[in-house]
Amino acid sequence: MMIAFHLINLLDILTKKDYSKFKINQDKTHTFIFNTALSKDVYPKVMNTESDLYENKEEFKILGLNLSSDKRKGINMNTYIEKCIQKAYSKLWILRRLVEAGVSIENLVLTYNLRIRVHIEQNVPLWMFSLSNTMKTKIEKLQKISVFIILGKHAHTDYLCNLAILDMEPLDVRREKMALKFARKILKHLEHRQIFTFKNDMTRTGKTVIVPKYVTSRYRDSAVPSLAKLINQKLAHRI
Repeated sequence: MMIAFHLINLLDILTKKDYSKFKINQDKTHTFIFNTALSKDVYPKVMNTESDLYENKEEFKILGLNLSSDKRKGINMNTYIEKCIQKAYSKLWILRRLVEAGVSIENLVLTYNLRIRVHIEQNVPLWMFSLSNTMKTKIEKLQKISVFIILGKHAHTDYLCNLAILDMEPLDVRREKMALKFARKILKHLEHRQIFTFKNDMTRTGKTVIVPKYVTSRYRDSAVPSLAKLINQKLAHRI
């Protein structure tokens, strides 16, 4: 976080030195604390060269992600995930109207995939590894309801049976596949693959990825260590 603070001040200094027209917008620039301490007695006060103090935020939005401060994790994405779930629920009326109109099951499934499921699969590799069981249940419940709407009177009481009828997968299985697809793209990219450290071994897998050492559960459940584990489990022999 201090690096971000220094970059803000450096940019402010450079714009003054070069007499550039660019200037940091004081109203749109804020600070955010990534801190797992239960009590925060002192909040950092960051200001620019004109002594304008930047406002500290407990919640903020960046690149479409709603992030909030969390006492245990340091940063919490549950607010963003909840909003995604709410957006998906708000689209269920589309399925109900199409069912009433007599649309085929194939088109109902296609509509669900494109108009409803897409909301709960945004930025999956970023937040899927830190999902609590409660959040997993909430997300899966949306698909359960959608499947029952699609099948109507032909639906079974068993959720997995309904998925088999529609040739669909549980959302946790889909999330793992999406994470694997994302990992493959990283490994093929000359620059992005540098976030991982590779080691040579004498096994059939060839190269494997070193899982970063972690002490806290917060870092253990973050994207890089979790993706490293996933690569070793699923993709090591293909690297």
